[in-house]
Amino acid sequence: MSAHMPPMEGPLPTKEPEAPEDMPARVATIKDEMDARNGVELKCETVDALPELKQGHESCASKFNSGEYQVILRKELTKSDVANVGRIVLPKKDAEASLPPLCERDPVILQMDDMVLPITWKFKYRFWPNNKSRMYILDSTSEFVKTHGLQAGDALIIYKNPVPGKYIVRGEKAIQQTN
Repeated sequence: MSAHMPPMEGPLPTKEPEAPEDMPARVATIKDEMDARNGVELKCETVDALPELKQGHESCASKFNSGEYQVILRKELTKSDVANVGRIVLPKKDAEASLPPLCERDPVILQMDDMVLPITWKFKYRFWPNNKSRMYILDSTSEFVKTHGLQAGDALIIYKNPVPGKYIVRGEKAIQQTN
């Protein structure tokens, strides 16, 4: 936790999904990612609303500090990334190399622990066809951008633990130069 935030006490509330048939989005797990890369058909689960408070955030920070997580994607945000549209265009090379493979245009939910706050964000990860190629998109990012006060020039950084496939996300403010 950052020094400017008071510690949170007691368990944090979480919202459990109601019935799987009520939720259309899919969740990617590390097993799904490994199976897809080995030619096995993806198995997907559905999830509920964005974002969800989570328990055990302190263990996430301690694991990060122990070096178990690696930076897999860093994106300098543009004006369109931080606009009210709620989506961030991801670098194609990093998305294809480090995020779960997308076999179809339907979104996959990526659960990412916030590095600073005790929140697990659920972003929709998908692609758009673009001139015989793909443009990778992280949707449902409005609340993350607003919560962290991100602007054009700031950065989105995604970390991954390669063994269990857990992600951590962080918003980094650009360094302001004073004249």
